[in-house]
Amino acid sequence: MPVVPYAQNSVDLVCSEPRKPQPIPRKTTQEGTTFAPLPSTHVQATLAVQTGLKAQLGGGNPAALAGERNTIQTVVELVEAQDYDTARPRLVDGARHRSAQHAIYLLGCSAPEMNTLVVDIYRCQEIARRHHNEPDQEVRDYCRGQNDRAERLAKDHLQPQIKRSLAQGSFIFRGQTTAVDSMDDDVLEAGKKYLADVASQVFDRYNEAPVRAETALWFLMHTTLPCMTP
Repeated sequence: MPVVPYAQNSVDLVCSEPRKPQPIPRKTTQEGTTFAPLPSTHVQATLAVQTGLKAQLGGGNPAALAGERNTIQTVVELVEAQDYDTARPRLVDGARHRSAQHAIYLLGCSAPEMNTLVVDIYRCQEIARRHHNEPDQEVRDYCRGQNDRAERLAKDHLQPQIKRSLAQGSFIFRGQTTAVDSMDDDVLEAGKKYLADVASQVFDRYNEAPVRAETALWFLMHTTLPCMTP
């Protein structure tokens, strides 16, 4: 049985469009994913802001999952329970760096049941991938059944576990930590509310833009430039 690192596979399920390559089925429905649609808000009721989504896999750079061009990025990291108190101060310190001024860190704990589910999902998908072109109709039907089982395990079991884990975790932004459940019991709703506060800080000068535009328009209407005189 193939053994697949937990973080490389289960974290992809927090988004409706996981990165490539990955063994988790891409047909996971939007209704079953943790961050679909991606959290969004408005600044000054006019500027639409949507967070991107990344997954921290090991010690490398975060892997982009969705919305990678968005100014604000949410970086999800799941760690073993015994490592949580070590990971949080590490992220708090990293969040203070200038390069992380637009990053929201979302830290949660993994669980042994998640590892088991990931292995089961991967096994089902691998069976379907390797044998879906078999000429025997019975084998092809079996492969479809394996794909269906993988999707059910992801949607009905793994997704809710990831969601519960993150709901019990922490948001970290610019060195400040906020418990997810202090914003909302649902991690997606909590993400929307937290993003509203973060966006107001990231785009803190946005309210100056209309003033500058109105000032420029006033000069255009009331100032006669030398080059415009007959």
